[in-house]
Amino acid sequence: MADRLDRFSGGICQLIDKKTGLDLADPENPMGILEYVLERPGSMSAWVIHDPKKRICPLELESLRVIQENRYFASIQAKAKLNQSEITVTYTLKADEPLVEIKVDTLWLERGSEELGIPGLRIKFPTALSHAEARYEIPFGSIKRDLNQGEEVPGLRWANVSGEIPGSKTRGNLLLLNDCKYGHFLDGSTLGLTLLRSSYSPDPLPEFGHHSMRMAAVPIIGEIAPSEMVRYGASFNHPLQIVYTDTHQGQLPADGNFLLSCEPKNVIFSSLKKAEEGDGLIVRLFETDGIKSTAAVSLNTSILGEIESVEEVDLLERRLNTFETRLIPRGFEVEIPAYGIVSVRLNFKK
Repeated sequence: MADRLDRFSGGICQLIDKKTGLDLADPENPMGILEYVLERPGSMSAWVIHDPKKRICPLELESLRVIQENRYFASIQAKAKLNQSEITVTYTLKADEPLVEIKVDTLWLERGSEELGIPGLRIKFPTALSHAEARYEIPFGSIKRDLNQGEEVPGLRWANVSGEIPGSKTRGNLLLLNDCKYGHFLDGSTLGLTLLRSSYSPDPLPEFGHHSMRMAAVPIIGEIAPSEMVRYGASFNHPLQIVYTDTHQGQLPADGNFLLSCEPKNVIFSSLKKAEEGDGLIVRLFETDGIKSTAAVSLNTSILGEIESVEEVDLLERRLNTFETRLIPRGFEVEIPAYGIVSVRLNFKK
């Protein structure tokens, strides 16, 4: 992947998939630019989004400079000032990673009021795609929404806009990942995310102070299954953590992951937790692509222990007499319906 930034706005004016040479960005309308929106005053400002009375996009930059560049990654930092608030945007491109990371740090000092209105900060990703449509992550799945006039809709770790690439018969996707925000919108072919919104009732200062927000833009050429989007979102929200410790003997083998495999790819391993009653463990799976499947899960028994029996339970961990869960070497199989959620209790040998 290659990208190029606009010197005036700091936005991404070129986002090229090197395998195909196709570009998802519009050089006249860069991606990843900040927008200040001032909404008109109105009742229930914490819950109701009111019509805007002022927009500034892009924000005027005070500086744009390369802060680090080596064979592993390059980072460019843009700084802007909005009234009394200071905003820093860092764009990072890492070797062999198919995404550009965008980090927004701000000291937000904007305050809403009945006289002024409701100040807010958004980030926008205009694309060159035509006939654009969006899909958003929801709990244990995803959903397409046909709202594309800038209406704000909820989404979790990712949102994806797809459409036709001009001059090509190929479809393209821009997958937007984030680690802390939920208010997305699609305006034509522009995908966006609300970062901050200074409502004034009932809390007069809900956003006052320091904020740090991570996002990433992933260009994808061709079709992509929702299961792959879920994996992108999970990976971005749970990056590798480096922990320092002393040298000592441990009780567990140095085998790494407790999960060896989960098949097929349209089934997501969501969680592993201790059972609320007894010594068992609960595994939770869900299906993302609308395909009834037989899920096969293989676990590292040298870490977890030898499995004695498995049984399907509901979300309250009550046993279900479905007989659709089977013990296999080092794991289990279970039937999972299209878009379904399945919980399995593992009981271990003493």
